[in-house]
Amino acid sequence: MTHKSDWEKDNLKGKIKSQKITYYKVYDDEDNYGDYIRDRSGSVIRSYDEEGHRKKISIFDYNDKPSQIMLSGYSYCTSKFNEKTNETNESYFNIQGKHVASKIYKFLPNKLDYQWIWRFPDGDIAHKKKYTYSENGLLIKEEYFNSENEYIDGHNVDFWEHAKELSKNNDYQVDILEHRHTFILYKYNDKGLLVEETYFYIKGEKPSHKYIYVYNDYGFLIEKREYFGVCLTKERITYHEDGTRTVESLFDKDKDLWSKFLYKYNDQGLITERKKYDSNSCFKERRIYEYDEIKNLVLEERYSPQEKLLNYIEFKNAYFSF
Repeated sequence: MTHKSDWEKDNLKGKIKSQKITYYKVYDDEDNYGDYIRDRSGSVIRSYDEEGHRKKISIFDYNDKPSQIMLSGYSYCTSKFNEKTNETNESYFNIQGKHVASKIYKFLPNKLDYQWIWRFPDGDIAHKKKYTYSENGLLIKEEYFNSENEYIDGHNVDFWEHAKELSKNNDYQVDILEHRHTFILYKYNDKGLLVEETYFYIKGEKPSHKYIYVYNDYGFLIEKREYFGVCLTKERITYHEDGTRTVESLFDKDKDLWSKFLYKYNDQGLITERKKYDSNSCFKERRIYEYDEIKNLVLEERYSPQEKLLNYIEFKNAYFSF
């Protein structure tokens, strides 16, 4: 089983050295005849090594000073990959530079030893989790340990065998999400198009939800259905001669329109504009997207129905090489 690089997990293309994401909010300055004021609300910097391993994530406030996420309590995270042991060590620090948590995980051919270690103010370890996998990469056991590495709880995950049996059918394919808490069962038609996507979680033996995909005679997706036991929502997709695409989200129960999106694309197939409409087909907002030559985002802008700039995000990408 192959594992995605951190580049791929962050939806990046090319050999990116670092990416700075800066968030801006925009509002009218009434004292200056409606001029726009652009306020930085914060930024995030992610850096990588040449193999695509994430090295550090740093969080800054609107003054470019170190900030921190309130719920998790960290301002920056360093990540170090050991090629010899195939082990990643992530360390989290608060604004004062104090080490508040660590995460250590290690990939092996037949299992993943994944440890989430919380540290008390004095540096002592709080607890640890461990996940064990079968030879084909399916999660079979989840265990919890205390600070003394003593076993305190856990359970076997027997229902993964069901996924393994289904995956023997040529119509199906199994994928394991990050840290293997979830697996997805894919089903394809005779044209190789995805027609069914079912999600399973380790806490339950029944599927949590699934998606059904419907295509036209040309192989273009025209409908996506989401099920939580019963069909909850639908996405209806319409293609237009000018190359645009409309996506309508509907509640299945009463067939009411939930929202509608109209997409435009460039010659490379990248989205350049998205318009949003509400349940009454009233225009609500417009977003535009710009990319660099490697097809990574460099700008996302959001406008009101009156074409006032509301907020935008800048992406500054630095590469090792093209």
